[in-house]
Order: sequence, then C-alpha cells, then structure tokens
Amino acid sequence: MAVGKSVVDDVNGGTMHDAGVVRRYGQASEVTAPERVIYARLRGELLGQPLLDLGVGGGRTVPALRALSTDYVGVDYSQAMVDSVRRRFPGVRFEHGDARALTAFGDGQFAFVLFSCNGLGMIGHADRLRCLAEVHRVLRPGGYFAFSAHNQRSPDHAAGLQLPAFELTAHPVKLGVRVARFVKHAALSAYNHRRLHVHDVRTPAYSIINDRCHDYATMLYYISLTAQRRQLEACGYAPAIEAFDLSGRALGPGADTTDSSIYYLARK
Repeated sequence: MAVGKSVVDDVNGGTMHDAGVVRRYGQASEVTAPERVIYARLRGELLGQPLLDLGVGGGRTVPALRALSTDYVGVDYSQAMVDSVRRRFPGVRFEHGDARALTAFGDGQFAFVLFSCNGLGMIGHADRLRCLAEVHRVLRPGGYFAFSAHNQRSPDHAAGLQLPAFELTAHPVKLGVRVARFVKHAALSAYNHRRLHVHDVRTPAYSIINDRCHDYATMLYYISLTAQRRQLEACGYAPAIEAFDLSGRALGPGADTTDSSIYYLARK
C-alpha cells in the first residue's frame, strides 16, 4: 500500500504534538559528531551569515548555530514545538512553518540550511522532493544544506518490532519502577506497530516504515547513501555531495556505513 501524505502527516504530526515528546525534545542540548565536523569546516564561510534551522524542535541546534551567526531563524511544523523553543530561547526568532513550502523566505536568502534529527524523514516521498526543492530555492548560490537521513542499509531497516531494553536490579523499588516502565512502553510499541506497520513501503530507492522511534508511533523515510546522493543531484544540488557517519567520519567515494543514519552536506 502506498503511503500518501495524509498517512505520514497524520501519524508523525500527532506524535510531534504530544506533550511528552515536546518536553523530551526541549531537554536535548548535545551537538552530534557530524554536526561538529560540519560547523568547524564551514565556520569561516558562515560567520555572520543568514542561517535557517528547519525542524528546530526543542532547540537542540540553536546555541551552536547562533554561535556562528545571530542572523538566524528556526522553523518547525509543530506549533507546540515552536511554543516550547520560544520559551527556552526568548528573543530568538522562531516561526511556525512547513519545509515543503517555505513561503516566508525569498529566493537565495540563506547561506546555510540545517534539517537535523532525521526531520526530513518525517514526510512522504513526494513531499521530501518538494522540501529538497524549497531548500534549494532559499539557498544562495554556493550555499550549503546539511541534514541527516535514516540509512536503508542499517539493521534498523529490517529489524521489525523490538521490545524496549530492560535492565535488572536487586533494588526492589527500582525494579518495580523499571518493570512498570517496561510494560508500558512494550505495550505501546506492540499496539502502535500492529496498527501502523501495514502502511510500510519498501522499494529499492527508498522505504517508509513504522520505526521504533517514540514507541513505534512514527512512519519514517529510509534511503541508502547512493540513492540519497542521486536524489539530491536530481533536485539540482551540485555533484560530489559529502556524507558522514555517526562518528563524523567522512564517507568518500566507495565508502558506506550501516549506521542508523547518515549526515549529508550538499551545495547549491
């Protein structure tokens, strides 16, 4: 069964508006290894330049990007996320918007666009292509687009339903809490997977599958390194698209990884 925009949006949009999910995203602050590599590499070109942070969520990416430039705007399609990040970073510009239609921004407005946390994978295939085209439009010539994407070659792609981890302890109170937490998340995972995995799409070019993220309450897009590079070039990005594994190691010609996701750096 093909996954239309309505299925993916209904599932993922509902999850990203959940108060518990919003709260967890608002607690994140770490910079990933690929992001550190990319920021260090582009620092000289991005200092003081206009930056667009798509899928800003709870604001994990805000401090590092604003250390490069205060000409910054964060966007998220979840109003709950926007409200949360505005409280966390008062005085910083955040907008409620959709990466598939960046109508608030002009052609060639940004030197750098970031879409982190596999946010690009939370929309369907046709919408993904629209997003890539919109980012290309708002980038200035020579501007950069950095984003992460789930890897079709990772074990997660074929894993199916996996129960949450459980760690034994001799402490009776802690054990009771852990058992209750395990039962809750295992039940949610089984319920969500049963109702959503029937919408899975698996093709050689890409997959959209019911992923374990948020107790299997998401439908996420997976794509291989080779296919993602081809997709970006077809959308008008320059050849020689760079990629990095989760350790920040560059994936040059002929290299690949089975990491759960891959970071990409494309140029207009």
